[in-house]
Amino acid sequence: QQILRMNVSELIDESTGLPIEDVKNEFDELIDDPSFIRFVDGWDDPGIAPGMARIYSRKSPAKSSISDMIISMQSHLDNSNTPYSVATARDLQKNASSHGEWRAANASTIKSLNNQLKEPETLLLTAYCMYEFTVNSTDESNKYSQSQDCLLINVPEQSTIDRFQPFKVLAAPPGRPIEFDFNDVANRPTRDELLAHGWVEVTVRCAPEQIVRSRMFQGKRQQYFLKHKGAYTINKSQGETLFGGVAVEITVKYSPWQKGQVVVVFSRSTKSELMVVVGNRQFTKKKLWELITQRTQWCQLMDAILHLVTINNEGDDMPTLDYTTHYPFTISNIPIPREDGGYVYILISVRDTEQIYIGSTGNLAIRFRSHNSGSGSNSTNDHMLRPWALAGYISGLPSDSGILCQYEQKFKEFIDDAKARGVHDVFSWVYRGGDVAALYNSTILEE
Repeated sequence: QQILRMNVSELIDESTGLPIEDVKNEFDELIDDPSFIRFVDGWDDPGIAPGMARIYSRKSPAKSSISDMIISMQSHLDNSNTPYSVATARDLQKNASSHGEWRAANASTIKSLNNQLKEPETLLLTAYCMYEFTVNSTDESNKYSQSQDCLLINVPEQSTIDRFQPFKVLAAPPGRPIEFDFNDVANRPTRDELLAHGWVEVTVRCAPEQIVRSRMFQGKRQQYFLKHKGAYTINKSQGETLFGGVAVEITVKYSPWQKGQVVVVFSRSTKSELMVVVGNRQFTKKKLWELITQRTQWCQLMDAILHLVTINNEGDDMPTLDYTTHYPFTISNIPIPREDGGYVYILISVRDTEQIYIGSTGNLAIRFRSHNSGSGSNSTNDHMLRPWALAGYISGLPSDSGILCQYEQKFKEFIDDAKARGVHDVFSWVYRGGDVAALYNSTILEE
C-alpha cells in the first residue's frame, strides 16, 4: 500500500527518468513473493474461494462472472452439506405485437432479460450471504434502496421460493461500511446483535414487472428484487472492505488503466494472503509499475502546491505558483495556433495513452483536425485510437518540409533513446520535445 500510494517523484528519479532502485527492488520482491500475492491462471482455479470477491476493470466481465461464482458457491455448499435454496427466475415471452398468452421464454429472450434487468436468472440463498437490493422501496414501513446491502440470516424453504413467497433479510445501515466478517463462522453476529448495530429487517418480494422489448418478442421476468454481491468493477468496489478476500484479473484483455484503480484493488482485502491475481506474475509486475509511475496532469501541480505550503519551504515570504508551468494540460483553454509556419508535434491517443504519434506540419490546427477525422495519417486513422490529444508542439520552426522532417526524426530518436534506457512514462517522452527545441535553438545561435 505504501509503495502504491507514493508520488511519482518518489518512484522515478526526475533527473534520469529511471526507477529509484531501492523502491523498485522492494516492489519487485513483494510481487515475486508467493506468500504475499497468489497468482492463478484462470477464474476456475480452486484457489479462488467461493466467498472471494471478484473484481474486474470493466463492467461486462463483472456481470457475466456472477453465473460462474454461483456455480462455485453451489459446489462448495454441496460438498460441505450447507443448506441453501435456489430461486430460478420465471421468464416468459410473447410476440412483440401479440395480445396472446405468455409462454416460456427462449434462449434469446432470456439473454435480453439478463442484459437489461438487474434481477438475475438464478439466486442462491444461503445463510450469512450478502446481497444487494435491485429496486427502491415504495413502502415507508419496509424501507430499503437500490444497491443497499442486505444479509440473509435464515434460509427460506425451497417450497417457499418455488412459489415466490416473501422472506426476510436484514438491510445494512446505508452509507456505513460493513464492520462484520461473515466468513468467520465462529464469530458471526446474531440477528439481535445486527439489529442493535442499526441493521433493519426487510421483507423481500418479487421485483415490479418490467417488459423488455425486442423487434420480434417482448419478455418479462418474475424474480426477487435481490442480486448477489461478489462481482464488482474496480470503481464500484471503492469503500468496500471485502473480508472474504479479493480476486482480480490483470491480463492483456482486462487490466486497470489508472493508478487510482490499483490503489483501490489492493486495499479492499484485510490480509495480503487473501489477495489473488488472475494472470501472469511478470505481466502484472510490469503493468502495475507502469500504472503507479504514470504521470497525470495533477501530479506536478500537487507537488508544486505542497512545496509551497510545507513548513520546510525556505522560499519567498509570499510564494507564488507558476500556473502555466505546473499545470500545462488545459488544452481546452489554450487555442491551437492557426497561423501557417513550421511545427513539430506529438499526439497521444485518449483511448490508449501508450500510443503516440509524432509529426510535422505547416498548419497545426488543420493538421490536428485531420488526425481526429481519420484523414491525417495511416498511423492515426484507426477509430479505436481516436480521439487524439495534442500533448505538445514546437513552434517557430522554418516552414521548409525538409527541415521539419529532420526535427521530427530527432524527436523520434530522443524518445527511442529514452525507451532504450527503460523510460516508459509517456509524459517523459513528451518532454523530449524540449530537447528538440533546444537543439534547434543552439543551431540558430551557431549560425
